[in-house]
Amino acid sequence: LQVVKVYVSVFGDERGKEVAIAGLKSKSKYVRSELGKRLKLRLTPEVRFLEDESLERGSRVIAILDRLKEEENSSKATENDDDIIEESGDEDDEGIIYVE
Repeated sequence: LQVVKVYVSVFGDERGKEVAIAGLKSKSKYVRSELGKRLKLRLTPEVRFLEDESLERGSRVIAILDRLKEEENSSKATENDDDIIEESGDEDDEGIIYVE
């Protein structure tokens, strides 16, 4: 194992993410030296910090699914409204709603 990749999720705006990842990358040599002191390995691996975007992608997928569900529910409500026909032409049927 010569390289260890550490995936990091950072919440916030793009600037905050850049600062956090840059800060971690600047301390990668320190982290490597600490790993070397604490672990009994022949070679201490190089530490690389990478942004983990899986949570962000998951949030986008959930938002899309929620939007699709809302659209489906609103289209069903519209279909149900179309099924209800109100007849107002006959005096005997006044106020009666017919459902197909």
